[in-house]
Amino acid sequence: MTSEYLLNYPALGNKDLLVNSITYGKTKIDTVSIDTIFLNDTSLSLTAAQLQMNKIILVLLVPLGIIIAGFVVWQYRRKK
Repeated sequence: MTSEYLLNYPALGNKDLLVNSITYGKTKIDTVSIDTIFLNDTSLSLTAAQLQMNKIILVLLVPLGIIIAGFVVWQYRRKK
């Protein structure tokens, strides 16, 4: 699993720690368990008007707000 290059890498401060960690992890692999979580399939149903409003907000208003905020910060810093 570990190559000779990794063990002799100059920036690796403690190769014994690395080897011992890998060995310890290999012996403890059976004790690790992750419970499965079943997710419900959810969907978002929008009307045409709601979809259009979301498009307007996300495509126009959010970028415009960021541009305006950037302009205000720029003006504030320029006057300082």
